[in-house]
Amino acid sequence: MKFYDRKDEIKKLKTLTSLDKSTMIVIYGRRRVGKTRLVQHVLKDNSFYFFVAEKEERLLLDDFRIILMEQLDYVPNFTDLDDFFKFLFTLSDKKTFIFDEFQNFKKINIGVFSIIQKYWDKYKDERKCSFLFLGSYIGLMKQLFKDYKTPLFGRSDALLNLKPLQYGVCKEILMDMDINDFVEIYSIFGGVPKYYELLENVTDKKLLNIVSEQFLDIGAPLLDESTNILISEFGPQYRIYFSILEAIAGGASTLNEIANRTGIKNTSLGPYMSDLINEYEILVRKIPVDDKPSKSKKGRYFIKDNFFKFWFRFIHKNRGFIESGRPEYVLSKIESELDQYIGPVFENICSEFLIRLNNENKLPFVFQNIGSWWNRKGDEIDIVALNDNTKDILIGECKWNNREMDVDSLIKLKNKKSLIKWNHDTRIEYYYLFSKSGFSKRLHDVAKEENILLFTSDDILD
Repeated sequence: MKFYDRKDEIKKLKTLTSLDKSTMIVIYGRRRVGKTRLVQHVLKDNSFYFFVAEKEERLLLDDFRIILMEQLDYVPNFTDLDDFFKFLFTLSDKKTFIFDEFQNFKKINIGVFSIIQKYWDKYKDERKCSFLFLGSYIGLMKQLFKDYKTPLFGRSDALLNLKPLQYGVCKEILMDMDINDFVEIYSIFGGVPKYYELLENVTDKKLLNIVSEQFLDIGAPLLDESTNILISEFGPQYRIYFSILEAIAGGASTLNEIANRTGIKNTSLGPYMSDLINEYEILVRKIPVDDKPSKSKKGRYFIKDNFFKFWFRFIHKNRGFIESGRPEYVLSKIESELDQYIGPVFENICSEFLIRLNNENKLPFVFQNIGSWWNRKGDEIDIVALNDNTKDILIGECKWNNREMDVDSLIKLKNKKSLIKWNHDTRIEYYYLFSKSGFSKRLHDVAKEENILLFTSDDILD
């Protein structure tokens, strides 16, 4: 698969590695997001790529020596990692050293981070080389470089958190696909490039066929994907984290709901939720868009990554049926719940679309905040965007189903607007409707009369 996007990251890497000084660059992000591909795309020449496999130090040093010998006339035998890194720092200038899965050094020799600190502090002002440290365990990589107690704290010139691709880039990858089919696939794979690469070998790209081949069939490549990614990240307490994620993927969004689903006491959830949000960056806590972040008690928790969201809701939860030879039952569950599952993903796509229009000044006003709105009684509005200075408000409804949106949806939305107390008597209101299946003629007529904007999935992903 060809390389897509990452323009900002490419520019940053080229700038840092061309400086007339030594640089230390840290790139971290979830597995499969494209860290290695990015670095190899930018740094093709005069670089050494080392993969830090989980093996004995002696064997790893032998691997590293072979890599060095491909470009150097003389490479000594290394007695230990101290010997190896000392050699790297004494090579001629303008060399680039890439260490992939850098966090694995912790399992091989935890003293290596102090070794790197020692030689970095000694030689960085004398040499002009670049060290790139890539890591897939987000929590551990952040700890290694952001915790002031660790040897490498404050040494890096850049900490790049490589995020999944945005939906527009993913649509470019699947540019020949029907828009609604694409949204279905994006709702599962999100913005992780590696998963789209797997689709190159799939002849029938209908969603249920993809799910069967990638998750449910014998030897399916993604059946254990989240397990392999997250168990090492979470460590011995992974079962607790898995239970929380399964509960949230199944619809629990408040602390009370998560506690009831998992059996974990509400008062004990705090540290795990904090880890999942701040350390591992898997969850996000959202509040109603007009609430104050520091005061709101209406927080809801959501899984950020579409793949994890899908896997915990349908694969992990139904593992017993898959293992006992009943994948067709799981497939039928997915089919029956698909629109319900995709709905929130579609809302996120619509919000991203509005953010893009906002950045391009293509809306009636420039909003400062965008999100959802809800109250404790169960009333909800999919999208609300606000400008506190101009008192403008955008109110939006998103529908992902096989029915045209009709006037009744607009009426319901207008009936709920009064629930939002934000500048109730002075604000200027705008209405935006989003629909997978389009709009009735009657709604088109009303929208034209009242200057209400209507968007299909084709409009959003054009």
